[in-house]
Amino acid sequence: MRTTFDPRVEADDFQRNRFPITARTAAEAAGLLKPVAQCLAAALREMESNIHEHSGAAATGILAFQARPSLFEFVAADCGAGVLATLREDEEFAELDDHGLAMHAALQENVSRYDRFTME
Repeated sequence: MRTTFDPRVEADDFQRNRFPITARTAAEAAGLLKPVAQCLAAALREMESNIHEHSGAAATGILAFQARPSLFEFVAADCGAGVLATLREDEEFAELDDHGLAMHAALQENVSRYDRFTME
């Protein structure tokens, strides 16, 4: 699925929703438990949103998944600046110089180049 659908455009919702629903269905058919399949579909949706919010190159984004018996894998990619470069836009991460550490930081709760935030 190319991420040419804009999450801010309501008219694009139908097409955007079909992919994670199809992924969830495929994960369940591969034998994964429904809650696991639902979490994987949610992760796919989050990855797609991140492409739009952070890559600066959303039109290059792509999502794909593969489901086989007892296996589900997916990938999200784009030609954007990358996690390290975007995190370094925040003063807190300006000195960060390792892609692996940048990915680790980005996967933490409430970490963003837009500064840390709390859910209230």
